Amino acid sequence: MITTLFISCKNEKTATDVNTNPKKLFNQLVDNYGGSKFWTSTSTFNYGDIYYSALRNNNILESSMSINGDGKNYLATYKNGFSEYFIDSIPQNDNNYKSIFIDSKLDAFIYLLSIPHSLSGTDVALNNKENVLIKGKSYNVLHAKYKVDPNQTGDEFYLYIDTDELKIKFIAFHYKLSGTMNKFRAYDNFRIENGIVFTDYDDYISSSLETPLEEFYKLFNEDKLKLKDSVALTNIEVTPTEL
Repeated sequence: MITTLFISCKNEKTATDVNTNPKKLFNQLVDNYGGSKFWTSTSTFNYGDIYYSALRNNNILESSMSINGDGKNYLATYKNGFSEYFIDSIPQNDNNYKSIFIDSKLDAFIYLLSIPHSLSGTDVALNNKENVLIKGKSYNVLHAKYKVDPNQTGDEFYLYIDTDELKIKFIAFHYKLSGTMNKFRAYDNFRIENGIVFTDYDDYISSSLETPLEEFYKLFNEDKLKLKDSVALTNIEVTPTEL
C-alpha cells in the first residue's frame, strides 16, 4: 500500500552516479525505502472517506477498502488472489462493476503505492535512461517494464529519482488495472510512519492519447498536463505484521 518506505541516515545524503547499474540502483532504492521491513508490515489509512488496510507477510498480501454512502457500507477485499465485494456485509455476485471497483480502487491503488517494492519481481526488466530536467532539477531515470509477449503492451514505468536523497519524486506509468490512460504522478509531503514512507501525490493526464510515456515529463515542465486526481492520506498507522 502502501507506500513507500524510506530510511535515511542522520544528516547524510546519498548521491548516485547516473551510470549506476540499473539493478544496483533499484536495489539501493528498495533498501532506502525500507528493504525487507516493508514485506512484514501492516498499514491502515484513509483517503478521504475511504478506509484502507494492507497486511503483508512476505509473499502474502491481504488488503481491503471500505466506504459508507447512501446509508450503506461498501467493502472490497483481496486475499491471496481472491477478491470479494460486499454491500452491508452481503457478498455481491461477480459483475463488471465489481471488477472495475476492485481493480482500480483497491488492487491498482495499493500496487502503485507500493513502488518501488512492487517492481521487485523477476518479470520486470530494468534499464537506465538519460537524466532529464524536471522543473529545473536533474533526475536519474529508471525504466521498468514487465516482460510480456512482443505483440502485447505491458505495464511500464519511468521512475524519476532524486539522487541526492534516493527518493522517487515523479513517475510516468501505464498500468492496466488503473485504466487505459497513461499518467504522470508527482509526489509530495513525504513522511515516515514506523519506518514506512507515505506520500501524497497528484496524478496528471495528457490531452492526447498519442503522447509517448517517456514524453510526459516534458509536458509537465510546460504545464500542459491536466490534473486528474489529488490524493492525500490521513490517519496513517503502521504495525509489524503478526506472523
